[in-house]
Amino acid sequence: MRLTIARSIILLLVFSAFATMAWQPSLADLKLETRHIESFIYSQLEMSGGNEQSSPGIPKPAVDLYKTMNDQAKVAAVQQVLAATKSIVMSGSLLASRDKAIAQQYGAKDYGLKVPTQAEIAKMPAAAQTKAMLRLRTASIVHDVYRQEFVDSLRNSVEGDLRGAKYMAQSMPDMKPDPKVKVKLLEAALAVPPKNEAEFRRKVAEAKVFEADIPTAGLDIEQLAKEGSQAVYNEHSPKAKIKAGLAQFIALAAKVNFTATTVAKGNRQVFTNPAIERGPRGAKFLYRLGKAPTDAAVVFAKAWLAELP
Repeated sequence: MRLTIARSIILLLVFSAFATMAWQPSLADLKLETRHIESFIYSQLEMSGGNEQSSPGIPKPAVDLYKTMNDQAKVAAVQQVLAATKSIVMSGSLLASRDKAIAQQYGAKDYGLKVPTQAEIAKMPAAAQTKAMLRLRTASIVHDVYRQEFVDSLRNSVEGDLRGAKYMAQSMPDMKPDPKVKVKLLEAALAVPPKNEAEFRRKVAEAKVFEADIPTAGLDIEQLAKEGSQAVYNEHSPKAKIKAGLAQFIALAAKVNFTATTVAKGNRQVFTNPAIERGPRGAKFLYRLGKAPTDAAVVFAKAWLAELP
């Protein structure tokens, strides 16, 4: 059974609740089916992007079962599934598994550094924004050097870069940044003994930063490598996706008009207000979920968000 979900993590979990209800007659034995939720969560953490307009394809048995519940039962069901799923999402085994996958795929790890996101940078004053963007770009360039697993392959690549830089120094000596300087930087990197891998990577990174026309004076390459790694880790880590999803869910829930009216149209109900009918499908799902269960999910989301660094 596959569900299409909104990007929100909380919506993901609520949708899981419906799927779970379709597999069993009640929620009393929820833990017997946590393997289904766990598999679902792993598959969603592998996804990137998402569409906050999406809503789930809920199995009819689950819909029918939910409709028979009173508000108290609905709230209890949502709270139970959210608590169980949070336990899975925040488990050491899941987080360690994701960290390993991120390290293998992106060469990134968590250094515990505070690195601003693109969204955070966009909210900064102009001067600070320019500085932060340059720092992030520089860190990304350095990380690309440090993430390359095999130093021999990196050395071969640098040798190719050096040949190209020498050609440019002869044919276009006045271009910027100065190709003659790049030649010197690359030659200095290749002069480092193979056994001194750390120094070799540092010098290669300096050459790459210079090539991007970024001043290299005073740069702490090792620190930039960590910041670049942290930025990539944050982009793909479960905790980052959870934080974004929680924030999106809270914002979405605040826009739902639970007093809106609907009217029958064919074999379905549509909102009498065209603007609501054209609105996010996720908001319509929460309308059907109900105010009390949604409010309970918002309380849960805010508490969870407060726990995350």
